[in-house]
Amino acid sequence: MAGNFIINREPQKFFSDTLLIKSGNEVLKKYSALPSDLPVITHKTVFYGHGMGYKGVQEFSGVDISKILKQSFSSDKKSLATSMLCVEAVDGYRASFSLSEIINRNDQQEPLLMYGKGGEKGRERFSLYAGCDMFADRAIKGLSCITVFK
Repeated sequence: MAGNFIINREPQKFFSDTLLIKSGNEVLKKYSALPSDLPVITHKTVFYGHGMGYKGVQEFSGVDISKILKQSFSSDKKSLATSMLCVEAVDGYRASFSLSEIINRNDQQEPLLMYGKGGEKGRERFSLYAGCDMFADRAIKGLSCITVFK
């Protein structure tokens, strides 16, 4: 995925006070907390990845990110077939998802958008847990921006 991504492996603060939802370069929404009208979901899981293997049994609580993205993005056939998301952290770590795998799932394993959970560095504000993945590589701490490319 092409982009002007800045990598800073030692950011002064490993969190963002706001989460931007963008379509290309246009900011559509800006969040400073999770939407209070969405229910909090908790998943308990065995966690593997980030090059460190087994990370133990952990709990992740947050809101269904598809409910947030459906407010801004269409679920028409073309968008589901061609749109991609880039999920970015403050340190430059990023992951990609198809729009379809976020808002068109049938297994109820939508990624969770979390806020201030767990006390772990990078989870003081926004983070993403992708329970649909076997490994933790698309779990993003220090989440700052979600951009949809059409």
